Amino acid sequence: MRCAFAKVRLLGSGAVWWEPLLRRADLIAMNFGHHYRVLDANYSAYARLVRETLTRFAKSTQPNAQLIFRSSNLGHARCDEAHAPLPNVQSAWDALGGFQWRPPRESPTYFGEPRDGPDHYDWRAPSLHEREWAPQATATALAKRFTLLNVSHVD
Repeated sequence: MRCAFAKVRLLGSGAVWWEPLLRRADLIAMNFGHHYRVLDANYSAYARLVRETLTRFAKSTQPNAQLIFRSSNLGHARCDEAHAPLPNVQSAWDALGGFQWRPPRESPTYFGEPRDGPDHYDWRAPSLHEREWAPQATATALAKRFTLLNVSHVD
């Protein structure tokens, strides 16, 4: 799922080009990341997306296939220019204006357009919503074959 539009295909009722690969795979790594906001800027349907994705994977994967969900990194303004990681979790969240997140007042006209405030690109939103994966997965038949790879500073 490398882009937001793959999510639409993932949840659609029709066949998708990668379904045969999904059925044969014994290790599946996925991440929805920052691009999800293109589909749902306020993340109101994220829990449903997780539930429906897990349902589809339960039906479409080998019974022993391992599923890994990699959380999204917590970026910050000009992180591409940084010479070293931020020193600690608090610094990462402070660089974005704190731990709280609220949907933006208005959506940008194109995907890469910055938003108001220190969290220009909604870096907090995925990190705060991706915690939905572990409890939902552990409540399904996928529990023993699901792993959350947390790379996000949300603990």
